[in-house]
Amino acid sequence: FIICKNLTWIYGIVSDHYTEQPVPNVIVRVENNTYSDFTVTNQNGYYQFTNITVGNYTIEGNKVEYYPYQQKNLTTIVNDMLVHNFDMVLLIEPVDSTTEDLEEALGLDEVTEEDIIHFLKTYGFWLFMLALFFFMYAAYKSSGVNRWFK
Repeated sequence: FIICKNLTWIYGIVSDHYTEQPVPNVIVRVENNTYSDFTVTNQNGYYQFTNITVGNYTIEGNKVEYYPYQQKNLTTIVNDMLVHNFDMVLLIEPVDSTTEDLEEALGLDEVTEEDIIHFLKTYGFWLFMLALFFFMYAAYKSSGVNRWFK
């Protein structure tokens, strides 16, 4: 069993920023001017790099549905293990509210019968004309004969 004085470890756990739960299958990369390696977090979000030389490193974390993570200038010390836990942020923040809260935030109210009547009075004629146009156009295209527009 040989111990090298200039070797160290970097390890940690990757968590979801919102849920604080471990994130599995994150590609974690560590590099500096003379060393580059990667690993993938396990089901508990754990990663480790063993037997790396002492120095300054950059750690990156990547997973498809998360923003990339990067931390520069992490310094390792002789015969010491560097623990570097970090959070990953989802590309789309989870909605933590009820449907009513979301409707309120968007300015949506319950659609009433009066709203429907108002909409039909305002736009009904134009909706009818649009439907009639599409009906006539479909009939024209399916007939194969240019009899309507001579």
